[in-house]
Amino acid sequence: VFTQKTVVATTILTTKNGKAAKNVPVMIGWQGCAKAGLCYPPEKIKTTLNIAVKR
Repeated sequence: VFTQKTVVATTILTTKNGKAAKNVPVMIGWQGCAKAGLCYPPEKIKTTLNIAVKR
C-alpha cells in the first residue's frame, strides 16, 4: 500500500508548429488498495490539462 504524495513530471509539450500546447488531453489511471489486501478495480479518466504558457 502506497501512502505517500504522488508527483508526476513531464517534458514540455509542443504542437507540430513548434508552439507550446495549451490544452493537452491526458488519460489518468489509478487503483486503490487497503492494507488488509482488498483492492478496488482499476479506474481511468480522460481529461484535458489547460497549461498556461510563460514567455
